[in-house]
Amino acid sequence: SLVSNVALEHANTPQNTEDDTLDLNGLINVVATVTATDGDGDVIAKDSTTSEPLSLTFSDTNPDLDITAGVSVGALEVVEASGGTGDSVTVVAPTYDASAVDGVEKVETTYKLALVDPQETDSGLVTTDGNHPITLELSADGQTIYGYYDGTNVAFTVSLAGNTVSLVSNVALEHAN
Repeated sequence: SLVSNVALEHANTPQNTEDDTLDLNGLINVVATVTATDGDGDVIAKDSTTSEPLSLTFSDTNPDLDITAGVSVGALEVVEASGGTGDSVTVVAPTYDASAVDGVEKVETTYKLALVDPQETDSGLVTTDGNHPITLELSADGQTIYGYYDGTNVAFTVSLAGNTVSLVSNVALEHAN
């Protein structure tokens, strides 16, 4: 029998690329001792060892996480060119069920912004003054999306701070009147 009474430490590399097995392979043999006794009490004993050591493996049971309702965010609306008086909305956290054989120690939810298609940065919007196309750029930390026009000018920002998403418009945008 192989019984594990405690959790064993193993490498926990990101993205589930870890080797979830720990083993004692090649370390333990089974030895059989055969003892024979004849009629006048003479005893002989000989050992026989397994030709291959035992294969003993401890398989790790990863935690299980089921997201039952996805993250959601309400709509944001600002008056164009309103500057610092943008609009904000609170992110509604996803709901989930987390479990593990050895107990769930910690569950953490973090947020970041992402472009739906990182290869598509054309926003489809243009500025009223000059009809400059606006391109989208995601900050390296995933906390801000900038709407750039005419080089490095910022038409608007969508930012994330904790669980709050904000939209600020710095210039008027072209639209059908």
